[in-house]
Amino acid sequence: MSTRSEGRKPALRELVRGTVANAILDAAETVGAQRGPEGTTIAAIAEQAGVAVGTLYNYFPDRDALLAALFKARRDTIMPRIEALAESLKDRRKGGADQVEATLRAYLEGVLGILEDHRNYCRLAVLDDGTFARIKGRQRPALDNMIDTVADIVKPVAGQAAGVHARMIVGALRAMLRERLEQEMPLAPDGELIAATFVHGIKRR
Repeated sequence: MSTRSEGRKPALRELVRGTVANAILDAAETVGAQRGPEGTTIAAIAEQAGVAVGTLYNYFPDRDALLAALFKARRDTIMPRIEALAESLKDRRKGGADQVEATLRAYLEGVLGILEDHRNYCRLAVLDDGTFARIKGRQRPALDNMIDTVADIVKPVAGQAAGVHARMIVGALRAMLRERLEQEMPLAPDGELIAATFVHGIKRR
């Protein structure tokens, strides 16, 4: 009896530790989105999480390590969803020029919908004066994946220029994301606008 009980303790401790760590990350995300880089202090995060500052240091050695863990955790959640979205549209991407606008709209609206679910994280990642940039790490692989997907979608109408157009479209997506976050407006409706603007522009060329 005691052996089985002792065998459960490490698993239970790890579960509790993981729950507290996630609560701290959630608190850091909330504080960062509300107060910006200067207000995202260890004391503010601990207060939001409802833990003592000393307890927080048991989980993360300093603020930068905490925020780095937050950025990684959110990317690890968001990117598989975006990759799954791209995979779900693969058959539609074979539909030729007639399907380009609808497929591009579905992809952009899907991406923005996923980002809407992580709006506070987006505020940290996008509305940043550079303070968080050195902490959050390299974003290029995620952007490259999105650019590759968009290039594949628009290739039937863009041809060899698909990569250039894809960079323009993802750039427009990021610009609109920043504006909507600043204005506290919904994100997803911009997918249709960006898709229509770029696809019809590509056709006219």
